[in-house]
Amino acid sequence: MSLAADNDFRTVLVLMKGTDADATIDAILGSGQDVDVKDEGPYWKLRGRGDIRVELDEVSTELGAPLSMAKWLVSMTSFVGNVETTASSFIVHTQDGAGISR
Repeated sequence: MSLAADNDFRTVLVLMKGTDADATIDAILGSGQDVDVKDEGPYWKLRGRGDIRVELDEVSTELGAPLSMAKWLVSMTSFVGNVETTASSFIVHTQDGAGISR
């Protein structure tokens, strides 16, 4: 992918590989979000042109077991953007709706 195309992505979510991350990716992709998933060896890099929204109820459904925010956060290693959390969601927002300066 070219550098110009890389700059189109405004939010990033990095997840350590494992069952929780796999379920998270399935939930995000199943929700129709515009997210690019890159295999980076021991972790997954999810890049979005807009907000990236993780709904733990959807992740739990994919996982087939309940998943708390505290347990999910163990898999989440990094992000780029502004984060909003609730007990059941983790959202990476673009900065002021305009993306992150590089």
